[in-house]
Amino acid sequence: MADQLAKLASSNQFNGGRKITLLSAAKSTVNSKEEEKKEGEEVLIGENPTPTWTTPIVQFLAKGTLPKDHKEARKLKLRSARFALIDGDLYKRGFSSPMLKCLNPDKAEYVLREIHEGSCDNHSGARSLANKVLRQGYYWPTMVKDALSLVQRYSPCQRHAKYQHNPATFMKSVESPCPFDMWGMDIVGKLPWAMGQREYLIVAVDYFTKWVEAEPLAKIEEREVMKFIWQNIICRFSIPRLKTRLGEAKENWVHELPGVLWAYRTTPIESTHETPFSLVYGAEAVLPAEIGEETWRIRFYDSEKNSKFRREDLDLIEEKREAAERRIRLYKRKMAKLTTTKCAHENLKKET
Repeated sequence: MADQLAKLASSNQFNGGRKITLLSAAKSTVNSKEEEKKEGEEVLIGENPTPTWTTPIVQFLAKGTLPKDHKEARKLKLRSARFALIDGDLYKRGFSSPMLKCLNPDKAEYVLREIHEGSCDNHSGARSLANKVLRQGYYWPTMVKDALSLVQRYSPCQRHAKYQHNPATFMKSVESPCPFDMWGMDIVGKLPWAMGQREYLIVAVDYFTKWVEAEPLAKIEEREVMKFIWQNIICRFSIPRLKTRLGEAKENWVHELPGVLWAYRTTPIESTHETPFSLVYGAEAVLPAEIGEETWRIRFYDSEKNSKFRREDLDLIEEKREAAERRIRLYKRKMAKLTTTKCAHENLKKET
């Protein structure tokens, strides 16, 4: 074929009646071992052969595939509720943008570099860079961490950036909420009688955020307990410090309850290093002291800018949520190790 075309092009005369049929192959006629292995197998468009953070979500949305572990399967179902599979591409329903395209690590690295140092670069800081990526319509769960890593290792920014002593704008607090997952429940009482002959307290604690919900009861009945069952998960969980303080209040414990819950919700928990309030609502609570003696965020509050930052922070919450989860696992291992060292091991022999 190539020889015929070469002769035709080099000849001085061209016979218009002569025809040469051109044939093209859609793919190689010799299949590789990988192609032979996958022949007949259904492949989802946009699916990455190397497992990434999107793989389990895509497989669940496309084929209903779930992990064998019951807890992991339930967690995947809850997480996938905010994602959608459109033409083979995964999108996340965002707060700052209706649909954020989900990127795998290789594509995420390209987008970060292009925005930070490409044709439209501005060499911004990590937080600003992550927010700009969001505004462009992209998402992955480690955006802030990856942006910080890129900025820190980018040599021109570190060597030639202007050193500005004075802040260019007012400081904004970083906020991050977290959804409820698993609850522990307990009954506190009998406590001293209060109004309405209430002498019991039913308490529910979210395992991840440590958020507390409580209500005084006159009787322990099934219909009252059912009000506290969330997502059909019941786990035993006790709060000794809560019971101690309410006991000291005697018959006024019902009136003390809101103050006790407020104090607990706004106090950092050792296992997460965060307050339950911030993990649930995404921002630290405004304490009465901040109104009496104005802090920076109260004095320079801007409702329009605050709403904008809140939407961006809600899109970035998953990264901080995973960091808190890692701290909880480390805390549990630390406590287990401490308990093991104090445990008196005894070898028990079976009597014959």
